Amino acid sequence: MLEILEEYSITLLSIGLSLMIVLFKNAKSKRLRRIANKLIVFTKITQELVIQAEEFIHFKGTEKKEWVKTKMNQYAIDHKLPYDEHEIDNLIEEFIHVSKNVNKRGDLL
Repeated sequence: MLEILEEYSITLLSIGLSLMIVLFKNAKSKRLRRIANKLIVFTKITQELVIQAEEFIHFKGTEKKEWVKTKMNQYAIDHKLPYDEHEIDNLIEEFIHVSKNVNKRGDLL
């Protein structure tokens, strides 16, 4: 089941990263390139943390989500990047939504 989640997450991330890379390469503004690059990095790291959090079987979903948000906040502090809790929260929710859809499909097999 975790392999299926990772496969769908990788597919979703690949599509998102492809779009962001196109934006990044075509951006003439250095500021826009930096923003696109930060978005790529935050997306990738958030996805990795959500997958890690799913392995915490003795924790509730809200606790897992807070763990991911805390890790992302610490990453932003360590790399002197702005942290937007609302955006990270939305990104986590997107990955959770994908995970739930994957689990539904797994139940049908």
